[in-house]
Amino acid sequence: MEVRGGEFHVTEKIDSVEVPETINEVLMGRMDKLDEATRSLLRTASVIGRNFFYKILAEVNERTDSLDSRLEHLKQTQLIMERRRMDELEYLFKHALAQEAVYESILLKTRKRLHLRTAAAIESVFADRLHEFYGMLALHYSKGEDLGQAETYLVKAGEEALKSSASSEALNYFKEALRIYRGQHGSAAEAGQIAMLEKNIAVALFNKGQYVEADEYFSRALAFYGEIFPRRRFAIAAKFALGLTRYLLKLYLPPLRRRRKPSARESEIINLLYKKNTALIILNSKRMFIESFYWLPRLFNFDLKEIENGVGILSMSGAAFSYGGLSFRLSRKVYDYVKQMGEYEDVRTRLYFKVPEELLAVFSGAWEDVKEFDRELVDENIKIGELFYATGYVMTHGYYLIARGNFALSMELTEIIENAASMYENDNARAAFYWYKTQVLVNFSMLGQALEVAEKGIAFTRKKGFKPYLFSLHAFKARIEILQGRLSAAESTLKNAEILEGEIEIAPYILNTYLLARLLYNLTVMEAGAIEGEGGIPAGLRRKTRRLARRAVRNSRKSAADIPEACKMRGVLEWMTGRRQTARRWWEKSLSEGKRMGTRLELGRVYMEAGKRMSAAGAARFRVDGLDAGACLQKARKFFQECGLQFELVRWSEETAAD
Repeated sequence: MEVRGGEFHVTEKIDSVEVPETINEVLMGRMDKLDEATRSLLRTASVIGRNFFYKILAEVNERTDSLDSRLEHLKQTQLIMERRRMDELEYLFKHALAQEAVYESILLKTRKRLHLRTAAAIESVFADRLHEFYGMLALHYSKGEDLGQAETYLVKAGEEALKSSASSEALNYFKEALRIYRGQHGSAAEAGQIAMLEKNIAVALFNKGQYVEADEYFSRALAFYGEIFPRRRFAIAAKFALGLTRYLLKLYLPPLRRRRKPSARESEIINLLYKKNTALIILNSKRMFIESFYWLPRLFNFDLKEIENGVGILSMSGAAFSYGGLSFRLSRKVYDYVKQMGEYEDVRTRLYFKVPEELLAVFSGAWEDVKEFDRELVDENIKIGELFYATGYVMTHGYYLIARGNFALSMELTEIIENAASMYENDNARAAFYWYKTQVLVNFSMLGQALEVAEKGIAFTRKKGFKPYLFSLHAFKARIEILQGRLSAAESTLKNAEILEGEIEIAPYILNTYLLARLLYNLTVMEAGAIEGEGGIPAGLRRKTRRLARRAVRNSRKSAADIPEACKMRGVLEWMTGRRQTARRWWEKSLSEGKRMGTRLELGRVYMEAGKRMSAAGAARFRVDGLDAGACLQKARKFFQECGLQFELVRWSEETAAD
């Protein structure tokens, strides 16, 4: 190139210039200009890795003369740069491609030898802090084809990663260790070693919130300990019945309890069973409840202080009765029994006491017992990686806040869950975030935003196999579509939910999201038919809706925040079928429960529903809660304003303007 008249021009020399075809050729061309000793040094460095400590390089490199000057020269040629890390002098290839190109230029036999020399150098130089280098040692021994040492350090690296909540790294280490071990030993592999690796993989998956795969690995590991889960229906029923009977006898009859110190093996088994059971809460609540009583009676045999989180595990067993809507009284009995064991300072055990207490108060409707949200306890548990019950506590309290009409705090809790999901790359926490945020936005009638979050959540939970979340997100989506007037879309979405309902058992409060959405759909279809004059409401639809309404009311007793809405909808059904006095009783029951619990969102909607129907029917003498149509509508407006429900306020204006 030359400059003529202030412009660049190509000269005839262009034809004689050789331009490298790849970046690799450029880098290798730069390396070829180095002397042989410096090239050898660079090759050794590339085997150590893209970044390499000075002490390790000095130990591995076969020529120690002029090491510093050669490194300085490599810095000047822009191939490497210098920095300090872990209180050590370290060098770094400026470009990953440079390190890869140099590494690929080394003969395979030489590479293996250098990897083994590097591993030996790390063991020598950093002997007093070797735990910081387990992963690096595993890599070098693996590439050096010393698979025995590679497996040893992979296991150690995985265990170290688990301690620091680095579950992704731990998972990779353990899976690679299992692959190497099986490859080395084949059919001669020891069952105990495989069980140990599968147990560690299960824990890493559990910590990542990848519960479908975790459940499989927990089952394999537990089989080694003799924990067999029956598959035939009769055997399942028999083992469950026996376990539940033993649990209740020991709970109510103190002489049957023992307090011996568990062996290390027994503690290990309890811990694995507990984690497996926790995963099942998300995957299949019926399996969770049944399988928990295969082993929970054992807890009464041990001094629980000798088992990691032992007291907390027993405390959480009582939560199963509240979560499943089976017996709030039994849940209270377990909680009171555990509280007698004393107060505990560690944050995990405190959380394990808090969750059953919160579930019992919120689901039973004893909202006077709901305590102020303990943000510090949540933050401390998230710090130590206790995500499942930290997010569970957040969502349970959020369920209460939503019903009370507290939008600001409800949304604040979504941020806690989202941050935890991002911090740990935890799949369950991510699914919980989508589910909970959708619930907040749907309940506050922010339909556009709710639909966007619900669709993201549906895609995510379908991919991850979280069927209960997926089921409920379909129900939320259907409710949005109904409120938007898109009944055909809602019908299709509800059918998707119904397919899932047939595949798994679902906890009552999750089931309620579907029952209430389906009931809303049926009532909307019935009303649309009546308005359009299609000859009245079909008898089949009326009967089906009545059965559905009974089921919704019955199920809502297991999840108290849903009682007002279920009773309200039952009242709408009775009104639409000409049974006005019965409708009034259901609306007044809804209002009574709503006032008792302070469910401001639903109180406004009940007054709106009653007021608009009385007004449309010209029922001047009809009263609900002692109020005529106009007074009910004014009450509704007051609640809508207090809760910031713009969607409802627009509808209120349309209804009152029409009158």
